[in-house]
Amino acid sequence: MRVFRWLLILPLMILARQALADTTVTLATDYEKQGGFLLEITNEAFKRVGYKVDVTFEPWSRAMRSAYSGTVDGLLGCLYSDRRAQKLVYSEMIAQSPYVVFTLKTSTIAYRTISDLRSYRVGLILDSTYPDDLSNDPNIKKEYVPHYEQNIKKLLLGRIDAFVEKKFVVLDYLKNHDQENSTRVVALDPPLLMNKFYNAFSRANPNSAQLRQDFDLGLARLKDDGGYAAIMAKGLHE
Repeated sequence: MRVFRWLLILPLMILARQALADTTVTLATDYEKQGGFLLEITNEAFKRVGYKVDVTFEPWSRAMRSAYSGTVDGLLGCLYSDRRAQKLVYSEMIAQSPYVVFTLKTSTIAYRTISDLRSYRVGLILDSTYPDDLSNDPNIKKEYVPHYEQNIKKLLLGRIDAFVEKKFVVLDYLKNHDQENSTRVVALDPPLLMNKFYNAFSRANPNSAQLRQDFDLGLARLKDDGGYAAIMAKGLHE
């Protein structure tokens, strides 16, 4: 009788494993995260719990709309905000990265706090999250663009005085795509803030809580088996 039961159960177990192996999670993120540690960590964490990951790279505002509507399962490498949390279920934190003020090496900006940026033209990214004392200060002349590369170009052309962006993303871009100007653009200290990155799953998807739980489990396994430390040791951008 026991042998008969196992003969019945074994095919179900095999089917369950196959279904898990064939499970695909679709995530949207910004173009800049291609080849970065957030993408690699996400792929490896989901792999450890049987998922394949399909990532679409889009302008950030479009990626958010896709996640909010449930067109994709979620966002890869997202910052937390209460407004976003109304439509997204957040994972455990993936990693931290400094957000800094960039300006030209020849600039005379004496930056220590956000208030030091008053009267300057500061480049920001549409639909990104910034500290309230930056977003709400009427004396900081904020100019918004869809992508950070535009802010680099505007800075070099003298159309803005500074811009705020993730440090490793900009340094990686200058190193690999614009070496001619890599010494002209500098990051100011101290960092504006330390970004905490998460994956965030669409509340429009009824499986969002399960996806969050499975990713968190995969992330824990990735840290336990040394894979996380190995990825971070590569020195990749976000």
